[in-house]
This record gives sequence, C-alpha cells and structure tokens, in this order.
Amino acid sequence: MSGHEKHAREGEEEVNMTRRSFLSAAAATVAAVATSTVASQVAAAQSEGESDTFQMKKVIAQPSLFYYPGEVLAADEIRVSVMGSGWGNAVRRRQAACSLFIELGNGDSYVWDLGLGSMINYNTMQVPYSRMTKVFLTHLHADHSTDVIPLYCFGPAVDRFTPLRIWGPSGDRPDLGVKYMMETGLKAYSNWHVTSFMTVVPGSSETTGGYGLKVTELDYRKSGGIAYQENGVIIKHWPALHTINGAIGYRLEWNGMSVVWSGDSNPSHFFVENNKQGADLMFHETAPIPDRMVAAGVPKQLAAAIVNSSHTSPRALGKIFALTKPNLGVTIHSAVDPQEVSTYLDEVRVHWKGAYQLVAEDLMVFNISKGKKTITVRQAAVNDRAWGVKVAHTSETKPPLSSSEYRSASLWANEIKNY
Repeated sequence: MSGHEKHAREGEEEVNMTRRSFLSAAAATVAAVATSTVASQVAAAQSEGESDTFQMKKVIAQPSLFYYPGEVLAADEIRVSVMGSGWGNAVRRRQAACSLFIELGNGDSYVWDLGLGSMINYNTMQVPYSRMTKVFLTHLHADHSTDVIPLYCFGPAVDRFTPLRIWGPSGDRPDLGVKYMMETGLKAYSNWHVTSFMTVVPGSSETTGGYGLKVTELDYRKSGGIAYQENGVIIKHWPALHTINGAIGYRLEWNGMSVVWSGDSNPSHFFVENNKQGADLMFHETAPIPDRMVAAGVPKQLAAAIVNSSHTSPRALGKIFALTKPNLGVTIHSAVDPQEVSTYLDEVRVHWKGAYQLVAEDLMVFNISKGKKTITVRQAAVNDRAWGVKVAHTSETKPPLSSSEYRSASLWANEIKNY
C-alpha cells in the first residue's frame, strides 16, 4: 500500500469513527432514560446505514429516538408531552408558556395548565380538542391559563362538542378563585365570539354542547385533597407557595404509576409531604438564577424579588428531589439558555445524584411503561403547519342560534354576492 493510499485509508477510518461517535452521542442525548432495547435498535440502525462512503444507502425512522404524533399508547403506559416549558413573559418560538398533556393507557387524557402559546403545540402534536376536555390549573397567572380562551372559543369548531371541565384553586376572596375567572371572566371575554359561533357551528350549545362550562374550585388550603377520582385515576392537590395565597400542585396516580407537577412554588414542605413516597415523573418549576435575569435586562432588585417570592432555585430543587427521590426529576418552567445549563446541573447535583432531566423542552415526550419498568424520553417529530385534527363528531345538524336574529337587514344588504 502506497503512502498516499495509507493516509487516505486512515482518514476514511477517522471519518467513520467520528460518524459513529456522533450517532452514539445523539442517541444518548435524545433518550435520557433508555432501555436496552433502544441500544440494540440504535446499533442495528447504524450498521444498516453505514457504507464505505458518506452516501447513505437507507433512511430509516427510529421510533425509539423520536415520537411521532398518533403513536398508539400501550395499555400499561402513561405518556406526558411537554406542550409548554416557558417562563412568565419569556415566551419564545422554542418555548410556549407552561402546559403538560397527560395520556393514560386506559384512554383518559388531562391538560395541566394551559399557558400562552401552548395551544400551538397541541395543534402541532395533532391532539384533538375532544381529548382536551379536562383542564387542571395550578394557579391563575396568565402564563398558566391564557390559552384556555382559544380552547374554549374554538372547541366546537374543531371536535369538542361536550362541556369544557376545568379544575383550579380557590382564592381568599371569591373574585380570586377559578370559578370567578371562568364563569365571569372567560364568559364575558368570549361573549361575542361564542354568540357568533353559535349561529354557525352545530354542537355548540351552552348547556350540553361545546360551550358548556363546568368549573370545580379546589380549596387551596387543603393538603392532600382529592381533586379528581374517576376510572381508577386519582389526582391529589396541596398548597403551593407562590406570590399570594391561591396556588396548588397536582399528583396523578394510576395503575401503580405517578406523575407530579409542582406548579409555581417556593420550596415547600407541602410538596415534600405529599410526595415523600416518590414518583415516576416529577416535574418541578425552576427559576433562572437572579444574575442571569439581570443579564437579560431585569433590574437586580426585581430579579431577586421574583425568585424569592415565587420560585425554586436549582439548588433548592436538588434538595426537594433528595427528599422525595423520584425515578426521574425534571426541570420545567424555566427560560434556560445554553450559558446557564452547567449552573443548573451543578446546583442540583449539590443535593441530588439521581436521574435528572436538566431541561424539559417543548415537544419533549416522556413514556412511563409499567410492563417494561422504564421511562423513555424522546423529542417529537412534527409538521409545523399542521391543521387541526378531528376525531369526535356531533349528531346535531343545526347551530343553536339563528343568524337572522343577529344581522340587521339594512347592514347586511351591503354584502357583495355577485362574484
């Protein structure tokens, strides 16, 4: 072999090794908690795709690494999709405000918080409105509740033909609770929209149809309260310490598995006491450190006040995980940028050495499998221009209101019809 050929061969081997290393690293990054099955599938895929040159022979999908909307959920699994991971007013193209979508193998589904922009991700993930009928709010800040408006307003125009059910905390006054917010505020805000749609859309009745509204107000002071108990599912709640009274956290238990969402909260003994038995998936909000907020333009005094009055620092999060020992702890509701990722990890690791998903990003999907005894983390592969998907159908053929009652003849005589 000539010197030139030897040099070329060594260069080719180095390139191939780099490529193998890249594929291995990518698999490890996407699947934070992977099974041995995942490892074998990745190895097989690498073997099939490799050749002596860079030209690919095959392009193959790897369901073990990515979630594709419409994937069937096994009967013994829970799937949690992050529909919004953002922080307060820091709503960005890559981060909608907070929302989690929980699906169970028995067919049930739940929306936990519904912040600004999160409905875009629900549509992108092809979630039918008919599966978004049960909404649980941790508190009434806009970055956790704003997108209840489009869910309610456009529900019957897609495929939600049953009343929207909403759970949320009480307040120290009636006007600070979820019933007032929804039955007075939401109804008033959407009155023109709802009335106009009821002249066009079948299945939009305000009693039995899509514009019905059933609100359950939960006593925010009760620790270990039962928010929901149906079809073998229990959702518990407890007080959260966030700005003022009137915030709560949630824990879902089903089929021996559990998911926890802190909501926004300072580090709290309420949280620890209600989750000391651990959890499979534990989502806990985490504040950017004040110095990072200052760097982003927040005044120093305000940055410190926001964190101290309302949120959990990364080091405090590590302490909470150490006290509750989840199978997988997850940081969420945090505008984490690359420059402070290492700070988060270092601070959490002061107290917690267990499994930790550093940042839950939008469209990240967690599968808890009881049968396989695994938690798998993937990113969704989606169409950013998807139309809404319809699954449910209404038997009604006429809208509940007549448009003639809301159109003045003199005004509508100006409509152009000859075109």
